[in-house]
Amino acid sequence: MIKYRIICPLNDNLTTFRVKCTEDDKLYIKKILDRPQFEIYKIIQEKDYDGVPKIKELFYSPENDKYILYEECIQGYTIESMLSKGTCFGKKFVIKMATALCNILKPIHNDNLIHRDISPNNVMYSQIEDKFYLIDFGNSRLNKINTPKDTVFAGTPIFMAPEQGGVGTQSDNRTDIYAIGMLMKFMLTKNTTDKKSKIRGRLGKIIKKCTQSEIASRYKNVDKLKFKLSMIKVDDFLFPFKIYLYILIGVIFILPTIIAVFFDLNNMIHMYTDIRRYNLVNPIQESTGYVRSNREQEQYMRGRCGHILGLFYAVNPRLCLYSAGLI
Repeated sequence: MIKYRIICPLNDNLTTFRVKCTEDDKLYIKKILDRPQFEIYKIIQEKDYDGVPKIKELFYSPENDKYILYEECIQGYTIESMLSKGTCFGKKFVIKMATALCNILKPIHNDNLIHRDISPNNVMYSQIEDKFYLIDFGNSRLNKINTPKDTVFAGTPIFMAPEQGGVGTQSDNRTDIYAIGMLMKFMLTKNTTDKKSKIRGRLGKIIKKCTQSEIASRYKNVDKLKFKLSMIKVDDFLFPFKIYLYILIGVIFILPTIIAVFFDLNNMIHMYTDIRRYNLVNPIQESTGYVRSNREQEQYMRGRCGHILGLFYAVNPRLCLYSAGLI
């Protein structure tokens, strides 16, 4: 009896298939591996990392002289398929994804393992679980401390760090950090090569640091990256509070000044009402032929001109002092 039935191939090389198990009636992914890949998946099977598909079977087949892997089939979509359907990712979702990748990669990096192919095709999101998965460790390898540079070039070109192409030093955990940065940029702009496609704010600065050409200029580890991403969430949460705080501080410092200006303007207006010989008062007397008493003139100035003069002298209080003969 056939244990697994092939449903469809998943790549052109016919090394990856979606299959169905006749025993439990569940879907799985079948992969034909080479020896180095087999050794990597042995580590993954032993460690059972969270956020990585669980391995059902991993063995060598003497009949076919092949290494065979059966792993769980994640019920979800790759970032690539979501983009192809026209999904627009907001910063909140992108930060959530990058944080999840940091959590997945931390124990993997601690075991000296590098993924080396983080790309839209290898990151999946399960809406049912509301969880991200990192898949396809076919290009992964152990970190070789004594090797000066990579000798085997592997990865998705757009998301590959320079060292994966033999430039500079060898790959290490910061190679995956570079790929996370490029993935975030791609999700937000759908472009990784156009220098004009800039992302503003703190997230843009984080992406820029992740994608530095010099490996030493990137974040040292995923914990550092995760911390920076968490600070964006804190800033977003505190933003309304900061606004209210700034307004309160402004009122505390500005209110005494406003009160002082109000009283100064009031005194200026009273001062002006006592000046009856100047240009604003004389035409009134000449046109009516009537010389008003001090009380009448004060009432007239307050009722007819007080508000106008108040606004006018608020703009230029020196003019009021000049009119009063004080300067």
